[in-house]
Amino acid sequence: MGAAPGAKWGDVITGVYSASGDLAIASAGGVLIFSALVHHPIKFIIKNWMNEPTVGVKEGDGFIHNDSRYGNVHNTDQSMILPIFHDGSCCAGSPRPCTRARTARSSPAACPRWPKAQ
Repeated sequence: MGAAPGAKWGDVITGVYSASGDLAIASAGGVLIFSALVHHPIKFIIKNWMNEPTVGVKEGDGFIHNDSRYGNVHNTDQSMILPIFHDGSCCAGSPRPCTRARTARSSPAACPRWPKAQ
């Protein structure tokens, strides 16, 4: 994620979330809202995949997320969520949200289409 164009412009931030999916601390640089919104996909992972036998969450796993309506701000935003383990159990999560700027200018699919007001 650090090689993405948004990281070069400072549109990246790292946070540490508790095992229940609540933001515990965010880094000082970057755009704070990116880190504050990622609790939605983290709580989804905890609720739906943590104890799911066919998916599960294991040491070394990583999750890429880019839904602007559920944990990000723009369609071009990306989050890499890494579970943190201690003594074999997941104790925290660390997302690294980042904006992929300028994509919307070159790709019409990068921004959602809203119906025009009547």
